[in-house]
Amino acid sequence: MNVETVRTLFAYNRWANERTLASVAQIPEGDLFRELPSSFGSIHATLTHSIGAEWAYVQRWAGASPRALPKPKEYPDLASLREFWQTILGDQARFLGGLREERLPQPMTYINFQGDPFTYSLNDQIQQMVNHSTYHRGQVTIMQRLVGATPVQTDYLLYLDLLNSGELKH
Repeated sequence: MNVETVRTLFAYNRWANERTLASVAQIPEGDLFRELPSSFGSIHATLTHSIGAEWAYVQRWAGASPRALPKPKEYPDLASLREFWQTILGDQARFLGGLREERLPQPMTYINFQGDPFTYSLNDQIQQMVNHSTYHRGQVTIMQRLVGATPVQTDYLLYLDLLNSGELKH
């Protein structure tokens, strides 16, 4: 992977997260917090986990090793979660602005939430972050259907089609 590909993946991930957040904003608040059969129990908790993981990765790339992910109760509504997301976007933009090609294949060690060290290339960690977000957006899609809402498409190829048609800007 190269820096331009990384920037494209981050732009895609931002676009997909924004579409998902806009889509779930149409759901009644009670349904956002409704207990559903899923990894994290509700749409809100799943989004908090997914966005929190993006925060943790940016922290790791800056040399920190957070001890835990943010908890859903720290973001009691969608507006506060969206505000947190905007902060993460700023951190991601600063990270991307300073990213250099030679850094991508280099191993980076961080301490996971259980206190264990893990070492992967920056390339692999970036791919993990984007894949992790995609996985949880898929869970949110299923949960939206369970509460009778209509999810939005967030496919990578749709993003590329919109980008190539000029409907989106990088």
